Amino acid sequence: MAVRIVTFEEFIDDIDGAVVEKVENISFSVRGQEYEIDLGEANAKAFDEMWAPFVAKARKVKRKQGTKAPSSAGTKRRRSVQSRDEAKAIREWASKNGHGVSPRGRITDEIRAAYKADQKPAAQAGSDGSASPKKAD
Repeated sequence: MAVRIVTFEEFIDDIDGAVVEKVENISFSVRGQEYEIDLGEANAKAFDEMWAPFVAKARKVKRKQGTKAPSSAGTKRRRSVQSRDEAKAIREWASKNGHGVSPRGRITDEIRAAYKADQKPAAQAGSDGSASPKKAD
C-alpha cells in the first residue's frame, strides 16, 4: 500500500472567509493602535477606496523599520545601571523570602515595598548586626 501526503496552502480573506488565489496583508493604524488584516483582491480594493478620502488629506509619518509608534509621553524610558542592580537584588531577596517573582519583567509594588521595609533595619544596624554607633559632637 502506498501513502501520498499532500500539503497545500489556502489563502483566506479575513473579512468574508472566502478562499482566494492570493491575499494582501494590509497594516494600518487607528488612534495609535496598529492592526493587520489579510484581504483578497476585491476586499483590498474596497479597503483602499474606503480610506482614500482620509489618506488624501493625511500627513505621512516616517518611522525606521521595526520601530513602534511613539508613546503618549513621546519619550523612551531607559533603566539606569543602578535600577538594574536594584531589580536584581530585589529578585534575589524575593526568591529567598518566599515571594513569587519572575526572572524578567516588572516587579510589583508590594514586593518592592516589602524589600525596602526589610532593608531599613539592615541599613540601621552595624556590620555585626548591632546598632551603629552615633557620632560625637
